[in-house]
Order: sequence, then structure tokens, then C-alpha cells
Amino acid sequence: MSEQAAPKKRSRKLYVLWGVALTLLLATGAFCWLVVVPILEARSAVQHFKCAARCSSMRRHYNYEPSEIHKHVTELGGRRKALAKLAGYVWLPDWMEPERTQAVLLMGGCGPEAVPVLLELSYQFPIQDEVAYALRDIGQPAVTPLAEALSSKDATVRFVALDAVFHLSCRFPYEVSLDEALEPLLALLRSGCRGDGRRYESATFCEPEDARMRKSLSRRRCLMVAAVLGRIGKPAIPGLEKIASSEIDEARYAAAEALKMIKAAGEKN
Repeated sequence: MSEQAAPKKRSRKLYVLWGVALTLLLATGAFCWLVVVPILEARSAVQHFKCAARCSSMRRHYNYEPSEIHKHVTELGGRRKALAKLAGYVWLPDWMEPERTQAVLLMGGCGPEAVPVLLELSYQFPIQDEVAYALRDIGQPAVTPLAEALSSKDATVRFVALDAVFHLSCRFPYEVSLDEALEPLLALLRSGCRGDGRRYESATFCEPEDARMRKSLSRRRCLMVAAVLGRIGKPAIPGLEKIASSEIDEARYAAAEALKMIKAAGEKN
């Protein structure tokens, strides 16, 4: 009986190719699970977020229900997971995520951890109005980082923080304490709310080269500061009385308006 021929040994190269193929398959699966799936989930939430928007000559305005934001943040896995997914989505190129503004608004439901992310986004993209709304929705936990941002060397960050503090004071006039922001607000008012702010102004449909528009913007910002200081009340009076004799017209006028607000509120009480 003849001996059976010994089976041929498989090539070592074949095992290497199998190993490479398996590694690529696992890497592709991990990439899809860790990157593609979260982005698709964020995209779905953004597309289903109901938000009405309108534009004025100076800014964009939004109207939406806080419950809508809470619902989508919960669907994305809670605050931390939602923040990670939405932040990843926002940084995609424009052609991949056309609804960046809605994603930023949803980040307002992600809690205080979203504040530094939102402030960074305000500098990188022309979405300052949306960032201000999102920071407003965070509420009291946003006050401390916003007070620090009001003293930022970057005018864009300062004015976004001012917008957010103003919105906070309007939406939560009694629930949120803004005392931490008192000194930065007074410093901003003393300067006449002036600054380059070129990126910010261009984002709000203004021509920064126009001197008259610059003055109008400074006046508007000063009045926003005045409104917030008026709500802070008596602690702001000493600082406002000093600014009331300022050589800067916008600052002097706004300080007088804030003092009137505080006086009127005191008479009502």
C-alpha cells in the first residue's frame, strides 16, 4: 500500500494577509462605532430639533422649547455623551453638517461642562448668537466662567459672554445671581465696550469699518451692560456713579440709565 502524500503546508504569507485583513476589519468597526455612529446620532437629533429662527439687522433670534433640548440630550445618552457627540458634529466641515447652529443650541442642555467648548466655538465659527443662547440655557452654573470670559483679552469672547449674561438676566431675572459678573461688567462699561470685535461684528451682519456702526455697536453693548447692572441692583451703584462722569459718551449714558433702573426698582419695593 502506497504512502499517502503529505499535505502541503499553507504559506506563511497567507496567514499574514489574514491577520492584516482582520486588523483592518476591526479598526473599521471601531472607527464606525466610536466616530461614525455618534456623528449620525447627533445629526439625527439636530435634524429633528424644532427651532424657529429670525434675523434682524444686528443679530439672529431663536425661539424653541427647553423641553425639546432636554428630550434630544436625553436621547443622545445624557449630558456628557451628548456634549461629546454634538461637539464632534460641530467640528465637521460645512458640507458634512449644514445644521451647525442647531447643534450649538442643543449644547445648551449639556450643563456647565459645555461652557468652555461653547466659548471656543464662538471664536472659531460665525455662530456667536447661537453660543450666547446656549450659554443662557445652562443657567447659574455658567455665571462663573462667563464672568471670567468678560475679562478676556479677545473681544469676540468678551462680547459673546456679554450677550450670554444679558440673556441670562432677561430670562432668569430672579433665579440667577449675577453678582460674580459685577466687576467685569463695570470694567467693560468703563471702556465704553469698545474693542476690535471684528470677527463678532462680521458674524452679526455689521460692517466693522463703518465708524458710525462701530459707535452704534458700542452704545448697544453699553446698554446691555446697563440692563444687567440694573438687575444686579444696589451693589453696582458705587461703580456706576463713578462711570456716570466718564468722558466716554456711551459709558456715561449707560451708567445713568442703569442708575435710573436701580432707583425705579427701589421705589417699587
